[in-house]
Amino acid sequence: MSVRHVQRPATKEVFYSPTTGTSVAESGTHVGYALDVAARECYIEVHVPHDFKKLEGITVVFVAGATSALMTVTITVNYARQGQYYAHHVGGARNYSFPTTLNFIGEVDFTDIMNQGPLNRRDYIGIRVVAVANTNALVLGARMKYK
Repeated sequence: MSVRHVQRPATKEVFYSPTTGTSVAESGTHVGYALDVAARECYIEVHVPHDFKKLEGITVVFVAGATSALMTVTITVNYARQGQYYAHHVGGARNYSFPTTLNFIGEVDFTDIMNQGPLNRRDYIGIRVVAVANTNALVLGARMKYK
């Protein structure tokens, strides 16, 4: 093992299933919450692992329910640790537009709104995903990469 490899911690990944939403749905053997004109929102709760040092990326994972030139969702985040106000850090509400292909798994990277304050180990992150335009998806959860 090289010295360089030892000095750089490995990137780790954690997956979190949705906690609630408007409507439970499935696509094949994948289960999550529907996100469309009738089922407008989905929530995901994340607990930052004890060995967290740096956020490498965080995404919402979905199965597309339609092929769309541009599907649009709004993602809002709040995060804090035990003993803090639940919205100590507010990532604001931001629209994300992306192309989709029917029945393909996709990800929406929202790392850019996780900059409202330091993210620390054992923080709790509340994620809200809302359908905005041309939205037809099954939200499977959130995937976080970290060092």
